[in-house]
Amino acid sequence: MLRLTEVKLPLDHPEGAIESAVLKKLAIPATQLRRCEIHRRSYDARKRSVISLIYTLDVEIDNEATVLKRLRGDKHVMPTPSMAYRFVAQAPANLRLRPLVIGAGPCGLLAALVLAQMGFRPRAAVPRSHHLMARGSLTQRKVLLLMLAKLQAGNCLPRYAKSTARSHPRGALLAK
Repeated sequence: MLRLTEVKLPLDHPEGAIESAVLKKLAIPATQLRRCEIHRRSYDARKRSVISLIYTLDVEIDNEATVLKRLRGDKHVMPTPSMAYRFVAQAPANLRLRPLVIGAGPCGLLAALVLAQMGFRPRAAVPRSHHLMARGSLTQRKVLLLMLAKLQAGNCLPRYAKSTARSHPRGALLAK
C-alpha cells in the first residue's frame, strides 16, 4: 500500500473527488486503483474564505513498486508504514523473578495486562492503606484476576486480600 499525504480538496468536494485526486497525483488509470482509505482528515482554515480539507490516504494499486520508483522524488508519496503494535520487550524463558504491580486501579490493571501479554507473569499487590471493600474495588480485583487468569499469568492474587481473608468478614470472598 502507498501513503499519500497532503491531498488538498475544497470543503464541499463531491464524493468521487478523492479517487480522482489520487489518480491525478499518481498519474495512473482508474483500472489500477484497487482501494483508497482515508487515514486522516484535517482542515485548513488559515484563509477564512477558502476552507479546505487535507487528507492523508492509504492507497492500494497495481504495480506499486513502479509507481514508487517513478515518484521517488515526491515527499508526499511513500509506502504505508506498519501500524501493528509491537511490544517493547518479550519475557525471557528462564526468568525466575516475577514483576510486581502495586495497586489494582486502572493503571495497575493496565500494567498487569500489558506485562502478561509480553509473557511476564506479574503479581498484583494492593497497599494496606487501600480499603478493599470500597465501592467498585471488589469488581476491579475480579476483573484483574480474570484478565490475568486468561493470559496464564499464574498466581496473582492481591497480597492484601490473602492477609485479610481471616480478619475481614468479606475477605474470604476476595481470597477465593
